[in-house]
Amino acid sequence: TITFIGSELELTNGYYSGNTFYDTQALNTMKQCTQYNPKIKLEFVDLSKNPQYSSKFSEATISNGSVIVESDLRYKVVQYTDMYDINYDNYYSNGGVQIENSHVEGDLLSAIMYVTDTAPIKIGMLTNNNPVGSDGLKKILTQNNYSFVEINLLTQDIPKDVDLVLIAAP
Repeated sequence: TITFIGSELELTNGYYSGNTFYDTQALNTMKQCTQYNPKIKLEFVDLSKNPQYSSKFSEATISNGSVIVESDLRYKVVQYTDMYDINYDNYYSNGGVQIENSHVEGDLLSAIMYVTDTAPIKIGMLTNNNPVGSDGLKKILTQNNYSFVEINLLTQDIPKDVDLVLIAAP
C-alpha cells in the first residue's frame, strides 16, 4: 500500500511543492504503480481527520506530504522533500525555493522494493578506524535498501546477521 499523507486535491493543486507540475508528477507516479501492479493500493490520509494513523509508525516522522509504502513485512517512509533536489539559495531573500530535479519514481520504486524484499542485505560498518567521508556512501547504499549496523571491533564481535562488512578508509 502506498499512503500519501494529505489530500489528493491538495496534491493536484500544487500545495506541497508549490508547483503543480511536480505535485502532479508525484500523484501520477503513485497512480501508475497501482495500474501496473493490482496488488498495490493508493490511499490518502488526512492527519487532521485521522490523527491516530501515525501512531502505527512510531519509529518514523510522519507529516503532511509524507509517503508511506508498506507491506506485510515492513514499511518505509519517504518524505516529500526528499523526492526532489531543492535549491534554497533564494529562501532568505524572497522566501522561495527552486526544485531542480525530481526522483519521485526512483524513490517510490526503491521503497516498494524495500518493503517487499524477503531478505534485505545488512551491512556492518566498522567505526573504530574513524572513517571520514563514509556518510555519502552510507546514504547511497541506504537509498538502495541496504541496512546498516555500526561495529566497533575493539568492543564487539561482528553480528551473525551481517551479510557484508564495510571497512571505510580513514
